[in-house]
Amino acid sequence: MRQRFNIRWIILTICFLLCTGCLAKDGYIVTRWAETLGDELWELAEKVARPEELLSKYKAMNTRVENKSGEELVNIISENVGRMLRRKMDAVTCIRMAAEEHAENWENDEEEGNFTYVSGKYSPVNKELPKIPSNMEKNIDAYRKMLLTPDSHFYNIPVNTSFSSVHIPTNVYDMSPAVIEDIKKTEILDNIFQQNYESDPALSWQYFGSVTGMLRQYPAMQWKMDPTQDGQGGEEEDEEKPDIYDCRVRSWFIEAATCSKDMVILMDTSGSMTGMGKTIARTTVNAILDTLSNNDFVTVLSYTNVTYDVVPCFKDMLIQATPENVYTFKNAIANVKTEGLANLTEAFTRAFNLLSTYRETRGCGADTSCNQLIMLVTDGVPGNLTEVFRTWNWRDNDTHIPVRVFTYLLGKEVTKVREIQWMACLNRGYYTHVHTLEEVREQVLKYIPVVARPMVLQDVVHPVVWTHAYADITNPALATWLWLVMQHKEQQSRLQKLLKGKRLGVRINEDDTYIQKLHKSEDVRQDASLLNTTAWQEYRLLTSVSTPVFDRKGNRNNRTRIANLLGVAGTDVPIDDIRKLTLPYKLGVNGYAFIVSNNGYVILHPDLRPVYKGTLKRNYNSIDLTEVEILDDGRGPRNPGPEVLELRAALVDHKKGSLKGVPVKLHYDDNRRVSLERRDYFYAPLPGTPFGLAVAIPNYGTTWIKVGDEIRRNQNLKVNISDFFMGNNWRVHPGWVYCRFHYLEGHEFNSPEQELRHFLDLLNKPGWRWSEQYENETDHVPNCGRRTLSQDDYYCNKELMQLLVFDAKATNASFNSDFVLDDPRARQLAEDYGIFLRFVATQSGLTRWHHLDTNNLPEDDDGIVFGDLHRRAVNEPWYKGAIFQNILDPNSISLSVPWEAGVNATVTASIGIFPKDDRKTAPAAVIGFQMPMKDLYKKFINLTSGQTNSTLINCRNLWIDCYLLDQNGFIVISEAHNDTGQFMGTQEGAVMNSMVGQGLYDPVDIYDYQAWCEEVFSSSIAEREFVKSSVFREACECKVKFRKEAQETSKTNNRKVLGNCTIPFALWRHISNSCQVPPKKKFSRRAKDSRNLLWNVSQTK
Repeated sequence: MRQRFNIRWIILTICFLLCTGCLAKDGYIVTRWAETLGDELWELAEKVARPEELLSKYKAMNTRVENKSGEELVNIISENVGRMLRRKMDAVTCIRMAAEEHAENWENDEEEGNFTYVSGKYSPVNKELPKIPSNMEKNIDAYRKMLLTPDSHFYNIPVNTSFSSVHIPTNVYDMSPAVIEDIKKTEILDNIFQQNYESDPALSWQYFGSVTGMLRQYPAMQWKMDPTQDGQGGEEEDEEKPDIYDCRVRSWFIEAATCSKDMVILMDTSGSMTGMGKTIARTTVNAILDTLSNNDFVTVLSYTNVTYDVVPCFKDMLIQATPENVYTFKNAIANVKTEGLANLTEAFTRAFNLLSTYRETRGCGADTSCNQLIMLVTDGVPGNLTEVFRTWNWRDNDTHIPVRVFTYLLGKEVTKVREIQWMACLNRGYYTHVHTLEEVREQVLKYIPVVARPMVLQDVVHPVVWTHAYADITNPALATWLWLVMQHKEQQSRLQKLLKGKRLGVRINEDDTYIQKLHKSEDVRQDASLLNTTAWQEYRLLTSVSTPVFDRKGNRNNRTRIANLLGVAGTDVPIDDIRKLTLPYKLGVNGYAFIVSNNGYVILHPDLRPVYKGTLKRNYNSIDLTEVEILDDGRGPRNPGPEVLELRAALVDHKKGSLKGVPVKLHYDDNRRVSLERRDYFYAPLPGTPFGLAVAIPNYGTTWIKVGDEIRRNQNLKVNISDFFMGNNWRVHPGWVYCRFHYLEGHEFNSPEQELRHFLDLLNKPGWRWSEQYENETDHVPNCGRRTLSQDDYYCNKELMQLLVFDAKATNASFNSDFVLDDPRARQLAEDYGIFLRFVATQSGLTRWHHLDTNNLPEDDDGIVFGDLHRRAVNEPWYKGAIFQNILDPNSISLSVPWEAGVNATVTASIGIFPKDDRKTAPAAVIGFQMPMKDLYKKFINLTSGQTNSTLINCRNLWIDCYLLDQNGFIVISEAHNDTGQFMGTQEGAVMNSMVGQGLYDPVDIYDYQAWCEEVFSSSIAEREFVKSSVFREACECKVKFRKEAQETSKTNNRKVLGNCTIPFALWRHISNSCQVPPKKKFSRRAKDSRNLLWNVSQTK
């Protein structure tokens, strides 16, 4: 029996503003339009999408619906991710052990003059000679040849996995004795690099950096610093870019060598520093700031006859050394003035007093010391400062010195050198003389091994440290290559699919995958996909794990302990590798896992948005949990509620537990829509790391489809499961792992579908066994001789494979042959609406589609089809919208149109499929169809402008505008095609306000704490200016600049408000000028959730 579509679910109300008022007769006419449109769309859904057919199939297959256990999910994910992270920690531990052992026993028995090594910069590559500076040509025979081939595991960068290559900073001479010694005694690490990689082929770059600046990186690659070619990156210069890379200033090196620290930098700005002295001082302070990370806290004090904070709003505070705060310090230092005499006593007193306050707050003492430093940058000292140090820093009969003092004496002509040396030596520091600007970096870096000495002296614990998330494009070692490999066919294929999807109006957020570089004459306010000279670069977020390597040789036979740091060993871990282990298919729509660091910053989160309009944000890796989990608790901006603070504290403190029924504001569809819902949070620590893991499950996502051994069941029935995957009209989620070879090289597939077919064939062959990527190991002691994997070893997600086969079997009958509409009326309706495609997308990541024989939409002959554009269907707005709509009313459909799509837009109608099992339902799939906007518009105009309609209420009248709105106030249909996908409030603000006043929509305010303003270069006026962003207009109008301020510890959330400088917040930010709120976005939300669309008729002014 045909179920009539209940029209009230698709038409919310009729609203029209006419000079004569709202007439009952006209209201009846508009209601009739709505009923006709609704009935026809629902009839099409029944005849074309055929949801009942799919539901019947799921029922016939005895679909089981089970409740999700949040505790079980977080435990499974924690175990999966924990295994993977332990393997990475084992890898760096093995590198460290090998480096220490070989260095302890190493003797230089090689004859002088026979020294050669593989240089990333100067070795010949594939018989091509690199550019070698003229002053180094005499050493050309010292650089061994390299044979490199592109490797897909390393982003298609040419590498050689048989050995490592060496990089030496530009300001370090590679033939100096200390560097040669480091190169020689670390060459043995090639063996452990290979062992690590062959036992875990998912390992990314491995490396060892020495205190001399020597970097040994595996696999070997050529060091590229060439400019991006014109037409790709918009650069026109042909000069070689300078090589600025130095492993000693990378976060993985600094954090492992020095641990977290509090630092006060004293910068002399007295009159004697005028000229070159001030330039060297600024450069020195900047170089010191470059050695800090998110785990460090710092402030910069400038002193003459008085001492003042270079950033007034950071007065009397240590500030967390996030990239945005470091940038703020550097800007302030650039504007300091030199004048007067230097009062160093007052400067030291301010610095010691500030550090003492922080020690007391944290409970530091002789037994639990804090790592605190004062860095003095000056061209001279007035004399003896014994009383200052005796008062503030020499405790317990001079046996306890809580603060180390490092002194940097600037200039060639200096006096009282002995006094400034004395300051450093008697305060457990180090003295450095910086003669010229060129020496600055090398001299600054000398403090690092000194700070590491206490850790080296204990010679037992080697801390394993993890960095915060960072983008691979910020690594100078990879940055140029990541531009160059965009010409590879794999990267080009992905890019072309994205660009075509944008042209067709597919909802794609390219900022999740790409940064963009425009030609200098172009404007970032334009759509980059329409500009021919835009260069696109894929980026990935990484975290690095590293551990210090100690020099044990000096202490082998000596009574006097020598504390030398050899270097740091590390490896990179792509965040995507972690994401793949979080069971997204099981978490469901708007269910997700996220990871938080010891500072409360998100490492992994679906709302972490590092890039805006193709540009990497400055604060992208210091986004606090309270900035992405937005509660629906009525609080104002930067005033997080107790629930999210409790969750944050539990994650930071490595606790295990849950938090249920938390009201939240969920924004989706690229921040265009908002939903109010309740979530349950389940959290657990990730052992051995500073990270906490949590799982969020919405109140409507508590069930899922549970599948047994579907593969074995079909095999027992003599059914070939490969038959469920015939043809080319299906795709699987490219970001999920079904089955995969450990070694990608040698197992190249043209597509994930070809890879899946290969494993489906293997399933039916003798000897098949299910294996995991990382087997469970009860013994967590590093195994440096772990079994290496063979070329044909593979791993699978057994549960996901079973679910995929189950979905493929359920959907196969409906999509394995040509689709024909036999019903004459349905066929006519499909022609009228221009329906050209039907599809299904399942929770297992399977997407199928059919082209209807009634309509053929012209497409480019580029091989890019529906499945290529919607591979990640479960993340699409039309998928989420169908799930939402089914929960509100199972007998309704969801219509979705792209933002700013225009006349050539494609409209997607989708329906959620919820199989039932013992009164429980769960989302199994979304089924639907697509039609051109122009055909739906044509039907709309014919319906609203027919001869039988009222002369007054007729959408052909020039003084009437007709709209069809969705549940969030976005325009589905309008007479002006360029309004499609736009928010009604921006097109007809008065009408939208009227509907809000009548209760048809509820306004929801939500603050975007990751927003920022664009800085645009305008060639017409040849200057840079801040412009108003259409998305974040309010932020730009008040010129908000966010800067993170320090917490006293990662667990402290209460700090006083200092005038107009700060706003009370869990993790404080400073807002310049008088603007006291972050960017706010207004969303409209329908008043009654069971209704889907709104018809609006208004008078044109």
